[in-house]
Formats: sequence, C-alpha cells, structure tokens
Amino acid sequence: TNMESTGCLSVSNMLLTNLSLRTICLSDNGLNDQDLSLFSQSLSRNRELPLETLRLSFNKLTCVGVETLMNAIWGSKSLREIKLDNNQIRDRGAQLAAVVLTSVNLEVLDMGFNRLTIVGIKALMKSLAENRSLLTLTLSGNVLDTNASKAVSYALAYNKTIKKLYVDHCSLSYAAQRHIAAGIVSNSNLALRVMSGFPLGAISVTLGLPGAMETWSNEQVL
Repeated sequence: TNMESTGCLSVSNMLLTNLSLRTICLSDNGLNDQDLSLFSQSLSRNRELPLETLRLSFNKLTCVGVETLMNAIWGSKSLREIKLDNNQIRDRGAQLAAVVLTSVNLEVLDMGFNRLTIVGIKALMKSLAENRSLLTLTLSGNVLDTNASKAVSYALAYNKTIKKLYVDHCSLSYAAQRHIAAGIVSNSNLALRVMSGFPLGAISVTLGLPGAMETWSNEQVL
C-alpha cells in the first residue's frame, strides 16, 4: 500500500492499546529502520498483543531495524511467522534472527533475498540444527556457495521438524547440491516434505541411491 512512515506511525500507535490483532502485514510499504524502531517500541510496550504473524517483506530494512524488532519479540509466546525477505538485513540481521529462534517458537521464517553470506547462513543453520519448532524456512535469493551449503547440510542432518525448505535462485553449484542432498539422505528422522531449488532425485542418485530416483520429483524423493 506504500503507506511509508506516516502510515507505520499510525499502526504503531494503534498497537499500544490493541489486545486482539493476530496478523500484521506491512510488506512493500517503503519502511526504513526508523519506522521499524517505532513499531518495535509499541510491540515492547504491549506484551498482551496476541501477534502470530508479522510480514515485513519488500521494504528498506537493515540489521539496525531488525535488531530493535528482535529485542521486541524476544520471548514472545504467540508469534509463529516472520517474513523479512527482500530487504537489506544481511548477515548481522540473520545472526539476530538465529538468536531469536532460541526464545520464540517460530514456525515460518523467510530470509529470502537479503544478500546473506556464509556468516549469516552458518548462524541460521546452527540454530536450525537444534530447533524443534520451525516448519518452513526460505533462503531463496541468497548465494549458497560450497561452504554455506555444508552448513545447510549439517542442519538438515540433525533437524527433525523442518517440513519445507526453499533455496531457489541460490546459485547452487553441483558440489553445493550434493552437500545439501547428503544432509537430507543422512537423516532418517527428517520431516522434510517440500524442497525447491534443484532436482533432488538426480543428485541423490550420485550419492548411491537407486537409479530410478533420477526422474522423481522432489516430493517423491522426500
């Protein structure tokens, strides 16, 4: 809706007294860190708000704004979904999100298209390996080189709850694909049912799985 700072201020003021709002979508509104800081202050001051879903995609947010947000939602008992894709939060923002995963039982986290590197990916994957609530994770649009893919592989080898993983447009090399596939194959307790980004069947065959799987869809393999 492109409401920008004025509209965000109105929402922030409304949050101070609201006791019923469960979903807030502020995507594609040209919001910056100052806007998010004011919004986060309102969240911090109203701990009775039963917020479950927060969507902040396609704005102008950096790690500075994300830090104020993560401080505000720390320990939330109701929040289940955060979408921060298509911003500029980079590695520091990813590190902050990874820490929050230890205190909030998020089920959906979208970090797509934020120019994350190995530093941010490793932080997220270390948290994911031990996480027991996250069901959907989006990393699309962030380059996953060989080292970053090893981190993803590690997380998938230990996680038992993630059901959907999106790694589209991640410039995955053949070696990177094999690392991720190896993590999936190695975990008999993995709950993963949906994965996008590369054909899992063909890669799995190179890891010693039956040749018939080469033409299978990712859903069939999983």
